[in-house]
Amino acid sequence: MSALPWDRVRGRGHQAVLLIRHGRTAYNDQRRFLGVTDLALDAEGERQAAGLSARLPRPDAVYTSPLRRAMQSALALAPPVPVPVPALRELDHGALEGLDVPTATARYPAFFAAWNEDPRDVIPPGSAETLGTLQHGALEALQDRLSGNPDTLVACVTHQLVIAALSCAAASETLISWRRYTIPNVGITVLGWDGSALALEEVACSGTVTGPA
Repeated sequence: MSALPWDRVRGRGHQAVLLIRHGRTAYNDQRRFLGVTDLALDAEGERQAAGLSARLPRPDAVYTSPLRRAMQSALALAPPVPVPVPALRELDHGALEGLDVPTATARYPAFFAAWNEDPRDVIPPGSAETLGTLQHGALEALQDRLSGNPDTLVACVTHQLVIAALSCAAASETLISWRRYTIPNVGITVLGWDGSALALEEVACSGTVTGPA
């Protein structure tokens, strides 16, 4: 059996970082825009979150977005107790929050045209935040919490755009490529940290642990 992605990272003497998307919410199920709206997990999301610990080795540190859907998901990995990190919360979608995709695209065509060209500095209607500022804050907050110790596994429970933005940075790609790094609810992206830079190991990892965690 091939090595699991976090073991491959450790085998190179680097620290493995797991980026975990929270479990499902009602808005996710209904394909509505969900940024800083503080929804809890739905019943399926609770089931998904409960299964996380069986898929992963026990992390040495768990960091989480402070939004409820992420906090609930992170608690499934405890111990250790999850530590909220404000910079890991989702992008503020402004006036898009709660809208389904057809309604949003029809109502704000200019925004979506600009976003599709290059989302880095485009502000969602009614928001004050860009994907570029989100990426900068999340990257700085994550790197500040990494030691580079290959024996220490870090898990971060966060959101779709945060994970995509961090993955773009780790892959040395611009934010135009963010869709390449989208993952499903409770999907896992694995990064490696060599003490100075992040590297992308695997996107939407489905590996499971078969021995003691």
